[in-house]
Amino acid sequence: MQEFMHSERVMKDMTNSRKGTRINMCKALEDIYEEGREEGRRETAINLSELGVPVETIASAVKVSVKEVQEWIAGNAGPV
Repeated sequence: MQEFMHSERVMKDMTNSRKGTRINMCKALEDIYEEGREEGRRETAINLSELGVPVETIASAVKVSVKEVQEWIAGNAGPV
């Protein structure tokens, strides 16, 4: 299921649950969906930054804080 959903974090949380504990699949799927949205925002922010769009404009466009956009961009910096 992890391969199908491409969500290591959610599946890890599910496999770490105690024996006999019910897994709320609706919650797991919501978490996977939100994880995908977050990744999309991050990729969009990085792409806009590479095009020279100001950080404040990017933050407004992807609806996150300027600080978070700066962290995403800094985390993406590296050899090309």
